Amino acid sequence: MKYYLKGVNLFFGHLKVAIMNCKKILSIISISLFLLSFGISASSIVPDLEVEFPIKYIEPTEGQIEEFKSLLEDNSPLLDPFSAQIRDLKILNPFVGYCARINAKNRSGGYGGWRYIAFVNTQGKWDYLSTGFKSMSTSINYAKLKCSSMGSYTGREKCQNNILSNENPATVWMYCGQENTFLGKDKYLNLN
Repeated sequence: MKYYLKGVNLFFGHLKVAIMNCKKILSIISISLFLLSFGISASSIVPDLEVEFPIKYIEPTEGQIEEFKSLLEDNSPLLDPFSAQIRDLKILNPFVGYCARINAKNRSGGYGGWRYIAFVNTQGKWDYLSTGFKSMSTSINYAKLKCSSMGSYTGREKCQNNILSNENPATVWMYCGQENTFLGKDKYLNLN
């Protein structure tokens, strides 16, 4: 009887792993199909990184906050990283980086507006990914509206792909949009 129960537990353990692997594969396939519908290859915008899905978000320690600020100053494309205002900083768990909202000064010296960022470590190099869009659907609707005046279908498609590839919404939300987002469901729904 003892060996039978041990075998049953082992079977269900393997079944659970198989189900988790299927969920990972389905997530990757759905993101890839979504991107391909816009002519964007997933490999062109998703860094080469092994991540366990779903990603969990945890509050950073004081040391991790300081490390993030240092990374922001040294590795971000911000014109004035020392002016950066940081909100909702979270650690990606398993640790591969950070998610946050950032507002920094632009060329004219004013603040440019809050942006959603993912700062991820891919093969020892930090990648700063940023978007002003709250979700993929928001970015797609914006791109469609912005490019609607283009005459031809090919022109509209090229314009939309350019906006979506420059903004990185798919990559940012792949890291920061798991499990009701890094902001938490209530806060996320209340932000513009």
